[in-house]
Amino acid sequence: MLVDASILSRGPLLGQILLSLGKITNEQLAQALAVQRQNRRYLGEILVELGFITGEDIEKALGIQRHYETLRTEAMSTRSLLSSGSKSGDGL
Repeated sequence: MLVDASILSRGPLLGQILLSLGKITNEQLAQALAVQRQNRRYLGEILVELGFITGEDIEKALGIQRHYETLRTEAMSTRSLLSSGSKSGDGL
């Protein structure tokens, strides 16, 4: 599976998660994003209002998003520790 490099730096967006879960189609996402551009509201709120998903779908997708952020933060901390350890001059 190919992963967009921008996802690695910022994490998956809600719409991307819902697409990957098969909860919405590309057309439904496009429709909701068009509404969002006009109204400046949360995407999940719009998708529920349009009847495309449920509140439970949003909760699941947000849980995945939060889990990703936790993993990303931990990975960045580990990478930082490893790189600072290799600069300490101990020859490792």
